[in-house]
Amino acid sequence: MRQAIDDAREGVEYRETHSPLHRPVPIAVPDHWQEWTCDSEAGELVASRRVIRATKMRSDQEPKLDIREIFKALSEQLLSEFRMSAIVKHPGGKGDIREDAFRNFLSTYLPGRYAVGRGEVITPENRVSPELDIVIFDPHHCPVLLKSPSHSVYPIESVYGAISIKSHLDSNELREAYNNITSFKSILPVGDFGHQRGPGFTVGLSTPIPVTGIVAYDANRSLEAIASQAESLDSQLSDIHLRPDFIAVIGQGIVASRDPLRNDFNKFQLPSDKTRLVELRKTGRHTLLRLYMQVLQELNTLTLRPLDLHAYDQMPRVLGTFRVGGRIRFMRRTPDANEPVRTCVLNEKAIIEIVNRSIPVTMAQHLLNTFGYIPDDVEQYFGNLEETMYEYNPNRHPPISSVSFTKMADGSVVSETPFFQATGIKIDGRSYAIDVNSLKPEHFDDDSDFTVDELLSS
Repeated sequence: MRQAIDDAREGVEYRETHSPLHRPVPIAVPDHWQEWTCDSEAGELVASRRVIRATKMRSDQEPKLDIREIFKALSEQLLSEFRMSAIVKHPGGKGDIREDAFRNFLSTYLPGRYAVGRGEVITPENRVSPELDIVIFDPHHCPVLLKSPSHSVYPIESVYGAISIKSHLDSNELREAYNNITSFKSILPVGDFGHQRGPGFTVGLSTPIPVTGIVAYDANRSLEAIASQAESLDSQLSDIHLRPDFIAVIGQGIVASRDPLRNDFNKFQLPSDKTRLVELRKTGRHTLLRLYMQVLQELNTLTLRPLDLHAYDQMPRVLGTFRVGGRIRFMRRTPDANEPVRTCVLNEKAIIEIVNRSIPVTMAQHLLNTFGYIPDDVEQYFGNLEETMYEYNPNRHPPISSVSFTKMADGSVVSETPFFQATGIKIDGRSYAIDVNSLKPEHFDDDSDFTVDELLSS
C-alpha cells in the first residue's frame, strides 16, 4: 500500500496519521498537488482537495522562529556598527566603539549569572593582568574591587572569561592579542579547592581556567593563514595551556577545537593532537551564533573558587622585582626615649640582603636552630618537617634555649645575649625565617600605611 502511494506521488515523501482501520489517511503534498487519501479497506487512492486546504491552513497558522536568523541579523548589526565607527578619526575612540558593540552584545544575550566589563584582573598574590577588552565576571557573589564603566579591577575569583577584540586581524594584531591572553592566564592561581554542593557534601575541583579568545571584525587574510600563525604562536609558548581557546572573525569563521575544553570538576583538557586546536570552521554568516554557543557551553561548566578577602588584605607587597608577604611591618623605638614608637616596613635593600644571605634548611633543622629542640606533636602545626625553607641568620645567633634572660625593674625580660629570633615572611612564594636581631636600621622604611594602633589592631 505504501509503495502504491509513493508511486502515485512520484517518489515524494508523505505523512500519514494514526487513524483507525477503514478511515482515510491524509497525505501531505506540495501546494500545486492534490491531497491524496487512501481508503485502507478498498486500497484505492482518492483525491480530496478539502484535506489539503485544511492542512495548509494549519501550516500557515504555526508560528515560525529561527534563531539562526536572529544571530545573522545581530552579526550584520555588529558589522554595521564597525563600519560606522570608521568615521571616527581618533584610533582610541574608534577601538572603544567597536569593543563596546561586542560588549553590549554579550551583556544582552548571556544569562544573568554573567556580567561583562573591561579592565584588569588581580590575584591574592598581587599579580595583575594586562588590560582586557572584555571581562566576563560573576556579578552576584564577588565584589568588583574598583568599578568604572571604562576600567574596573576584578578579583580572579570572580572571572569567568576574557576576550580580546580586534578590528583587523593581521599578523601583528594576532600576536598582540595572543600575548594579552597568555599574560592574563599566566597569573592564574594553581591548586585544587573544595566546593560545597550541599549540607555535608563537598567535592574537590580543579582550578577554574577562564574562557578566553580573540574576536575580530575583519581580517586581511584567510582563515587558513590565521590558523597557520596560531599554530606557530602555540609552538613558542612555554605552556600550551596559556593559549586562547578560540579565534573568531565575524562573518567568516572560527579557528578552534571543535570539542569542549572543559568538563566535570573544572577539568581543563586540550586535545592530544594539537593540530585540532586550530581546526577551521568556515561558519560564514552563522559565525556569531556558533561562537556564542561555544562560549556559553564552556562558561556553564565552570565553578569559581570562593573569594577570600582576607587574602587580598594580606597580599604581598611589591618591592622592586620581589613580591614579599607575611610579617614585613614592625614597631621600632628610636634612641631618643621621648620619641614615640613608630611603625616601619622592610625595604628593598633588606629583601636583597635576605635573599642573598639566606641558606636552605629543612623545617626540622629550623626548629632546632630556633628552639634548640623539636617540640612534641609539632607536625600538626608545621606540617612536613622535611620541607625546605630558607633561614636568614647571618650572625649565627644561637637558639633561644641557650641564652639567659634577666627581669628588669619595669617587669620586662631581656636576654643577656642576642638569640635567633625568627619571624616568617614569603618572598616570591618561598618561605623565609629571618632573624630580627640581625636586621639593621637601614633595612627599614617608615610605614605611612599604618599607625601603631592600626598595626596592633590588624
